[in-house]
Amino acid sequence: MLPIAKLYFVNAIPVKVGINKEGVIIGRWRGGGEEHMAALNKMLQQLFME
Repeated sequence: MLPIAKLYFVNAIPVKVGINKEGVIIGRWRGGGEEHMAALNKMLQQLFME
């Protein structure tokens, strides 16, 4: 396993990991689907509206 995969606990494909500028995980989504994309989009909207 690649070091970055171990660092961010990537154990499935696909996986999406939200990481803030300090390197802290702020969200994680395993797999695909509309529900995961909706949650990811919601988090991104909240982050960019601050």
